[in-house]
Amino acid sequence: MSNITIDTSVVASKINNFSLNRPETEVVIAYGSGVFNQTGTENDKKNLDTIFGLANGTNIKDWHAENRKMNKGDYSIVGGIVFKYLPTEMLKGRTGITYISDIKENGDIFKYGTIEMGDLIESLITWNRLYLVGRLHKPVLVLKSTPEFDKLLVENRKRALLVASFLQNNDEVSKKQLLTTVCGLSYSGDIRTTTGFEHPNKVSNIVTGSYDILTDIYDFDTYYSESYGDLIILNRSRMKEALVDLPENIYQYIMPYLTSDEEEIKQKIAQFFETTNKKESLQQTLKGLGTDGPVKSLAYAGRKFMKGLR
Repeated sequence: MSNITIDTSVVASKINNFSLNRPETEVVIAYGSGVFNQTGTENDKKNLDTIFGLANGTNIKDWHAENRKMNKGDYSIVGGIVFKYLPTEMLKGRTGITYISDIKENGDIFKYGTIEMGDLIESLITWNRLYLVGRLHKPVLVLKSTPEFDKLLVENRKRALLVASFLQNNDEVSKKQLLTTVCGLSYSGDIRTTTGFEHPNKVSNIVTGSYDILTDIYDFDTYYSESYGDLIILNRSRMKEALVDLPENIYQYIMPYLTSDEEEIKQKIAQFFETTNKKESLQQTLKGLGTDGPVKSLAYAGRKFMKGLR
């Protein structure tokens, strides 16, 4: 476990103050190693990573137009031009979320993503995008929310647990093994992982550092599983029946193979995450060169790469 315990109340206060200096939002979420313990990052200068779900009906381009008036320093020269002139759909891109990083405020470094609430809700319901859906499989600190989002956040985790359970090779697994699969879903196929811009033990570090939080937010006693201390017993036939409850996009992807043997179904599930994550992470990285500008993007990428080498 990490030697340093992060005080989430202090983090929450910093991010709340940061968000109050930006245009109105409906959902505010904090995440990452600056918010939750993560093994191997104790001595790093942490970003305070945040996601803003924009106020209902707010267009992402309009939100940033207002924010440029309030917080011009958030934007690089290139980024300011991109946010001003790039069409909304191109600004949202494949993932629906747009990030700005390396914002220094009150001695802290912030990175925040903005997403329209309609896109956020649709992603959680259908898994038509995985970039943010996968982020929400891991621990997050919800600072501002709505009843609909709270409900979908819980459902999203239930579905991730079902996928991770089905992917197991054995009917008896440990909680840590299952949680490692859950947290690894969003990194499968991600170009940041395959090109060395994420630490090779990133998933393990998340699970080890935030194990108590993860075991609290995931319920291992389900229709298809039972927990006995750290041991989880999986029921294969019930898991297969439960696949019908998966979000529309992944279910449609695997549906032609549901009469096949389980190994082929597993391969198709894994393929769904690998191909989707690869496409989305590539597009998000390229989009970041515009919204952050090349200087900030390359500096951020360099720091990530150096972390990956350790």
